[in-house]
Parts: sequence; structure tokens; C-alpha cells
Amino acid sequence: MEDDKKATRKEDKCENCGSLEWNYDSKMGEKACASCGLVDLDYSPIDGVSDSITQGADRQTERVGRGNKPGTSGARILPGDLKGVKNPGFWKYDKRKYDSFREKHPFCKKVHALIEARYGKNVRDVVYDITEMACTPLTPEQEKERSQLTDKGLKKALSMPKQVICRQKKGIKGESEHQNAVIIADAIVELAGELGILTKFDRRRSLKNDGVTSKQILRARIVVLNHWKARSRIGWFLQQIPRKDPGEKRADDVEQAMAHADQLLMKFLPEQVVDQVLQDVSARIQALGEGESDATTINTAARMLVATLTYASLIMLDCEKGLLGKIAECLNRTGGGVSSSLKGFQMKVKNGTLVDNGAFDTDEGWYDEEDE
Repeated sequence: MEDDKKATRKEDKCENCGSLEWNYDSKMGEKACASCGLVDLDYSPIDGVSDSITQGADRQTERVGRGNKPGTSGARILPGDLKGVKNPGFWKYDKRKYDSFREKHPFCKKVHALIEARYGKNVRDVVYDITEMACTPLTPEQEKERSQLTDKGLKKALSMPKQVICRQKKGIKGESEHQNAVIIADAIVELAGELGILTKFDRRRSLKNDGVTSKQILRARIVVLNHWKARSRIGWFLQQIPRKDPGEKRADDVEQAMAHADQLLMKFLPEQVVDQVLQDVSARIQALGEGESDATTINTAARMLVATLTYASLIMLDCEKGLLGKIAECLNRTGGGVSSSLKGFQMKVKNGTLVDNGAFDTDEGWYDEEDE
């Protein structure tokens, strides 16, 4: 503070050093202790002009200060202003300053941070608007409009998703704020994957590391999606919900299932063998015409199809021993179901009711590159 901009007055005691001397900077709008430099965060420039006004030599000094009632606010120190200050009194006020500047919606900030930490900054940015929509309260105008709706279903769907999810019964909501943030973060990323905004999401990491359940993520995803649909319906959220065509979605599902199989096989087979298996499975998928709307196996669930083809490939390479059950479990199937699936397809091929181009064959060399 410059000398020509400050005036010293006796007033309240400084909470840090007890001094009664204060400096007032009319240009900066600040009031600071003349002894230790502590800035009074409850001071405002208006009060600074009128806190103790002397009007002539015979006039009595008037106190018209704002007092110390909770909720009053005045000039604030910007973040970083207290760096390097060792006086403990400053850190007391620094905390108060930080509290007044902290995010209005810390839970939303936590969800943003979780998404960035787990999936990267690009993913965080892609789903930023969805996260804001899910984790911040409605504006007063929106809440008023919602409260006046006669459609009970629409009115319920327009409730802030974060509140709806965190107020569910035990087992649906998380057991802590962190778990709730994980549930919502994963639900948002998974929803974006389902809608084709991002590649599909694998929730198993969260199930293992954070103690949340598939049911919790699924329920949260439904809440967020219903809220998005409701916003679109009444014009609050202008961006329409994107949709993938069936072929693209099918290709994503197959690709994700193959990625799961790859991760599992790497635990039990040499990398070279795993690469051979996956190349073979990819060839079998192409032989079936997967990715096209008229694919031979379009009505078979992607995970069952990949499990069946992987099992066929393992048999061909004579390395299926002990892996049927593991592959099946990895893709949320049963060993018996996968085995029956392969036998069923082979029977259809034998009966002439299915043309597989050799995709379900377990004989070595079923795929001849010279035929391409």
C-alpha cells in the first residue's frame, strides 16, 4: 500500500497481534493491520469510508461498521496473495479466504477430477457438459418450471441426478461420498460409450478397486439418461442425444469382448500364442460378415459369439485345456453355455442351415489366405 493512499485509525484489535492501528487503502479497497499487515476480510470499501467519520473538531466519532455477524462479506484477497507469508495469523485468514473462493459445487468438481484421473483429460472434456448436468442444481428458473409441471414422470426425471442417486436406499447409493462420485463418474462415461460419444467403458476396474457394484452404476446411468431425455424434451439441453447405428454398436461390442479375452489369455498363455489366437478370432469374425446388418450371427450376443470363436480357436491350437471356464466367466457366460454354443453352430453348418465360411471349424488351417 502506498503512503499517499493510506490513513491510520484506531479501531478493533487485530486478531493476530492485538494492535489498534489499521491502514486503509482506498485504491485497493483493503484494510490491514499497521503492525503485522493482517488483512481484514470482513472490511468493505464502503465501510472503510464510513467506519469512523470525524466531521470537524467538535463532532463525535460515529461507528457505522457492519459488525461481525455471520454471513457478512467484504473485500476478498485473491488466491496466492498470502504466499510466502510466515505469520500464522495470515494462514488463519487464508483458510477463510479459500473457503469463500472454493467451488460452489465441490462434488461436481470431484467427479470431473475422477474422470480425468481414470480416463484422461480428453474424456473429461468430452463428457464435461453431461457431468455438469448430472451434478449441479437446477437454476431457480428451472426449478420453478419443474415445480409447476403436471406430468409427474417428467417432473421426477428433471430432479438433479446427483441428489436422486445419493438419496437412494443402501445398496443403490454408495457408502461414502467417494463411492457416490465413482458411481456417477463411471455411469457418465459408460453412458457416453453406449451412446457412441466415447468407446465403450469397462466397469470392472471400479468394481474391483472401489467396492461399487454393477447394479449401482447401471441405476445411476439410467437416472442420468432419463434426466437428459427430460431436459431435451422441454428444451433445457439443446444438444440431442446421439445414437450409433446398429452396425457400429455391434462392432464396438465385439471389439470390447475381444479386449477382455486378450487380457485374460495373457495370464495363462505366452504372448505369441495369444496374438495367434486373436488373429484367428478376427479372421473368423470377418468370415461371418460381422459389422454388417445382415451378418450370419447378428442375433447372437457379442460376448457369446467372441467366447465361442475364442474357444474354437483354442481347440484348433490345442491349448484349450483349463481355459473354457475362464473365457466364459471373463465374458459373463458359463463354460457349458459356450461349449453348447459351438456345438450348436457346428450342427447348423452340418445341416446346411448356416453358412459360416469355416468360422466355427476347429481343424487347423480352416482359413486359407490364398482364397482371399
